[in-house]
Amino acid sequence: MAYRNAKDEKVLLIASYRERYTSDALQEITKIIGEEEPDKIIISKIIKENSEPTIFKAMVGKREREVLNKNLTNEKKRQADEISSDLVTLVRSTDIPSEVHLRKCKEISKEIVEESKKLEVSKVIIHKQKRNGFERLMEGSVAQSVQSKLPAQNVITLE
Repeated sequence: MAYRNAKDEKVLLIASYRERYTSDALQEITKIIGEEEPDKIIISKIIKENSEPTIFKAMVGKREREVLNKNLTNEKKRQADEISSDLVTLVRSTDIPSEVHLRKCKEISKEIVEESKKLEVSKVIIHKQKRNGFERLMEGSVAQSVQSKLPAQNVITLE
């Protein structure tokens, strides 16, 4: 029997971060939606918030930092919209109620885990990044971190 939350809903969370899902992954998502038959789909667009370097704080005034940070945030929102556009189109083409959440965080995997627990989702779909070994070493793998913190049967990782 499929897991249902307190509202007796079967909720599918699809995390969108850093890069687009490939066309193969989008086809796989379509298949998963058909198999899982969720009552609701949530697309979580996640923006990673980087902390300001100390030297930046010392060299730039507070007002200028606020303006710059606002511009950077707006650019990251635009990028998140662009990265998730194919996914949003796919989900909206179904008859399943959906929501799009925009999340800003310091650690992507932690945000995915917290949101999935808070919303009591049945399944979480994430993707592996196409990053080189050094980038993975520096930032860690979002997929591995999420898989280690949620029950394996609740996480679907796509290439």
